[in-house]
Amino acid sequence: MQKLLTCCFALCLVASLTAQNAPNFFTPVAESQIALRGMAQRVLVPEKYTTYQIDFEGIRQSLVAAPQEFSAAAKAGNLRLALPEPDGQTEEFAVWQTAMMEPELAAKYPEIRTYAGRSLREPGKILRLTVCPQWMRAKVLTPDAGAQFVEVFAKGQNDFYMAYDRHDIPADVRRSIPPGTAEHIGRQVVDDVERFAPLDPEAAG
Repeated sequence: MQKLLTCCFALCLVASLTAQNAPNFFTPVAESQIALRGMAQRVLVPEKYTTYQIDFEGIRQSLVAAPQEFSAAAKAGNLRLALPEPDGQTEEFAVWQTAMMEPELAAKYPEIRTYAGRSLREPGKILRLTVCPQWMRAKVLTPDAGAQFVEVFAKGQNDFYMAYDRHDIPADVRRSIPPGTAEHIGRQVVDDVERFAPLDPEAAG
């Protein structure tokens, strides 16, 4: 009887955690409604993608509470975040803080915050997330060796984002992207800083 009650309690706890919706800071928006300001310009135009308006301050504030990697809170999936997918659906992730850069690079770029996570629906999906004061970029590695991205719609602005699949990157651009293996990740984070840096102070925002 005691074992039965324990099992029932555990099942109820799991159901309760599953029922909690992760905060979603992305609102779908038609591309025709996106007006780029100042010197903002497209740096990558995938063949297919979906577009969103982001509550950037909201997502930054939410991530302040992200637990450290390997902590009990990280294992319990205490911080959750919803991210858009290329097909317009939403995927929820358990997220924690992690170090993706070598100490020297981390010291050079203290404003960069890096996170990792796993999908709550498909644990085989792994999240890599970079957040800077003026933009963020998410990369989701899928079990079939694929990759999905959420990043700024245009360089020099931080209001609109797009979600796309690696297969929809133009072939000539795709060949130049390094593989997402561990030895490349730290350098890729820094490359992203240069790639998405605002073009001018007025265009960022």
